[in-house]
Order: sequence, then C-alpha cells, then structure tokens
Amino acid sequence: MSDDARLIGIEEKIAYMEKYTSDLNEVIQRNAMELTTLRKLLERLEHRMDRMENPPTDAKRTLEEDRPPHW
Repeated sequence: MSDDARLIGIEEKIAYMEKYTSDLNEVIQRNAMELTTLRKLLERLEHRMDRMENPPTDAKRTLEEDRPPHW
C-alpha cells in the first residue's frame, strides 16, 4: 500500500469519525432538551400532586360545596 493510499484511507476514516461525532452531538443535544422539558413537567406534576394531597387550609371544601349547582 502506497503512502498516498494510506493517507487517503486515514482521511476517509477521520471524515467518517467527524460525521459520526457530529451526529452523536445532535442526538445528545436533542436528548438534553427533552430531558429538561421532562424535568420541568415532572416538577409541575409533583407540585400539583402536593397541592392535591395537602391543599391549603382555606381551600379544603366539603363534598356538598364541590357539587355542581344543578345537583
């Protein structure tokens, strides 16, 4: 194998690795954004569940108070 052929082979491998690295970076960035979104959603859901389990004292209502007016 000549030096030129070796050099071309190495350059091809480097180009492939650069493309592969770029693709992986895009996947990582999308995953990071999705993870951030899911963490925010989880935080909101946890807060909502906490409010449902431990409502403020003035927010406690009876079943009669929660019934729609037509009942």
